[in-house]
Amino acid sequence: MAKETQKTPLSKEAELMAKMGITEDQVQAKTTKSKVVALNTNADKLKDALRNGVKEINSSNGKLVQFNAIKRDGFLKDANGKIKLDENEKKIPKYVKVRVQGYFTMDKTSDGFYQATRGVQYTENYTIADYQELDS
Repeated sequence: MAKETQKTPLSKEAELMAKMGITEDQVQAKTTKSKVVALNTNADKLKDALRNGVKEINSSNGKLVQFNAIKRDGFLKDANGKIKLDENEKKIPKYVKVRVQGYFTMDKTSDGFYQATRGVQYTENYTIADYQELDS
């Protein structure tokens, strides 16, 4: 009588990685660093105001959650620093696991996973020779 082999169920994280086509060797741990920045310029003050406005909008529309995420981080490299290629001569992407916390709107997807979404602020920056103020 042949021995039965049972598949062990995948964790939700492993299931998601399989759906995205990411293998475990493509994922590495990520360390983060914090730094304090002084608000010296008008652009810094604008960025801070945007950050605070977006934070307020996210907190009023979302839930405070934390989760582990897989974030793209360049390409896998060999011991010599050369980018690894797959069998189709395409670069193999590298990912890092990061811990994310904040206010997100949460939506359940049709395949049982969750989509976490939050607003972010952006600024545009141009280096110019001169400018003209317009009446507003």
